[in-house]
Amino acid sequence: MKTIIIYESTHHGNTKKLVDAISQKFGVETCSIENAKNIDFTLYDCIGIASGVAFGRFYADTEAFVKNCLPEKKKVFFLYTCGKETGTYTVSVARSAKARGCEVIGSYGCLGFDTFGPFKVIGGIAKGHPTGNEIAEAVKFFEKHIGKCVIERQTGICEDTVGLIQNIKKEKNWNSGELHLPLTDTSIMVNIDFDVDMAYAQAC
Repeated sequence: MKTIIIYESTHHGNTKKLVDAISQKFGVETCSIENAKNIDFTLYDCIGIASGVAFGRFYADTEAFVKNCLPEKKKVFFLYTCGKETGTYTVSVARSAKARGCEVIGSYGCLGFDTFGPFKVIGGIAKGHPTGNEIAEAVKFFEKHIGKCVIERQTGICEDTVGLIQNIKKEKNWNSGELHLPLTDTSIMVNIDFDVDMAYAQAC
């Protein structure tokens, strides 16, 4: 499932930290909201929408993009950071996405350092956020809902096979090499590079 994340992260770059972590882990393409008009969305199966929060919803440009420009009938997920969590920040964008026939896979949000308006006077709220753990949770969210499909698309090998490769790596403590893996009534030869974190494989 080819995926791109469209992001708007203008306050302290909080949301982009989540986006960058996911992109680094899975090789997912990213694009700022300002440049989204240049993207050929027919090339993608899944679109991530990532934004900071203002006045109880995603930033205005992101809200407008989802309402007016989001391609129809795509899989969509949301990422956000906020000064105070309410659990309702995706209501508006999710409604707009569904109105365009999109399937909302899920959303992940966490705290982000906020000095907007009166919060600047007191030095901001949610200082130190997003934390390393919160960023890691964003990566886990992506892996759970979208990442395994990305691996399958990039390698041509199903999730069960990748899991089997990872288990063999742990049990045999192998670093690289070739092996035959029985899959039901067939076998495939897999070249394995265990230097990468996700045990990507290429059938040959």
